[in-house]
Amino acid sequence: ISWAATARRAHLITREFTTERSQKVWIVLDAGRLSRTAFEMRRSQPEVRGEVEQDAAEHHLLTVTQLDQAASAAVMLAQVIAGSGDKFALMTYGRKVQQQLLPGAGPSHLRLLIDQLSQVRSEASEADHLHAVARLKNLQRRRGLVVWVTEMAESAGRPEVVAAAAELIRRHLVVLVLLTHPELDRLATRVPRTVDEMFASTAAQEMLERRRATVAQLRQQGVLVIETSPAEVGAAAITKYLEVKARGLL
Repeated sequence: ISWAATARRAHLITREFTTERSQKVWIVLDAGRLSRTAFEMRRSQPEVRGEVEQDAAEHHLLTVTQLDQAASAAVMLAQVIAGSGDKFALMTYGRKVQQQLLPGAGPSHLRLLIDQLSQVRSEASEADHLHAVARLKNLQRRRGLVVWVTEMAESAGRPEVVAAAAELIRRHLVVLVLLTHPELDRLATRVPRTVDEMFASTAAQEMLERRRATVAQLRQQGVLVIETSPAEVGAAAITKYLEVKARGLL
């Protein structure tokens, strides 16, 4: 009951409160060395009638980098976030933070996000995940959702991204979108015909085994891990975000 308003109007006045449902979602992109990895994907264009096979292969294949796909996924995800009533934010980083955009919504905020993404560049050195996480924790002190697109560097020890995710999960819900390389799976499962192929297949198997162990460790810490190819990163991130919303995990 609002007693002051009741006294002024001479009849009972009440106040109604509703829980704020809008959440803050940070889209974090790794622009370090591994984001420069290029791959080919097929254009979504109809075949040209009478086109020979060689011309079709040249005209309908597009070479893109992992960062290109991650940036496209960020725009798609931001649109879905805004349509769901949440606020979206952006951070891109390499050795240092390249771009950052505080949480917001609306068409003008989306244009700002697209403008910042257009300025992101892949770096030649490994990304500093711990530095990025420290910045993010300062920018977002209340619990929020972090959708983090990165790739796990091959390492005999504990990858830095694992330590960084462990820091972030203490305060936030973390969706870690790990980019994979299908050719590594093919290399690990092929039947070697030469000594060199045997060594290459064995190395691929060891890399995949270390990766599986690291992913299992991340999940035990409470990180929601998605493993997807660069071509499918947008759809995978959106699906996981909608799942988090539907389950009310925030």
